[in-house]
Amino acid sequence: MSINYATSKKTLLRLITLLLVGSVMLLCSSCSDNVPEKENASAFSAEAQTDSSDKPEVFTTGDTAVFNTLKITANELKEVKSDQNGFSSAAEGKIFTGINFTAENISGESQTVSSLMLFEAYVDGTKCDFSFSAATAFPEGTIDGEVAPGKKITGWYAVEIPENWKKLEIHVAGSWLSEEKAVFTFSK
Repeated sequence: MSINYATSKKTLLRLITLLLVGSVMLLCSSCSDNVPEKENASAFSAEAQTDSSDKPEVFTTGDTAVFNTLKITANELKEVKSDQNGFSSAAEGKIFTGINFTAENISGESQTVSSLMLFEAYVDGTKCDFSFSAATAFPEGTIDGEVAPGKKITGWYAVEIPENWKKLEIHVAGSWLSEEKAVFTFSK
């Protein structure tokens, strides 16, 4: 009986080891240091990007960043002082700023788009967080949800920032496990 117990213990240990190694390999394969490409970039632009690989491509309104599973397009930037009903207003000296994005799923599997997991904002070099109050000022909704293969989702990423801001950067990741990021830059 002890031989049978030792054999099943070894088998269980091998199975656990195999599962751990497989999990690590899966996580490592989903992490990528690729820089997203700009959709419809000219050959000259693509060549310039290759030459300066340490400097990320900069995107702005109308540009599309192409990741492995998603295409992210910045459609427009809008500023408002309060929501349409007047329930939520920006603090004194601040303004609600929203960037309308479209995310297109270019993979064969459903993808989750999350404003909290995929997006980061910096205003004049200082990190600022997504604002639920600011999001209420854009009634079309946020850029959050599950997207089926070949389908799109459109929504707002909103922040509450100083009225006199000069430069707003939105860093967008291709997935929550990925290191690849696109930097969308907007100036006043």
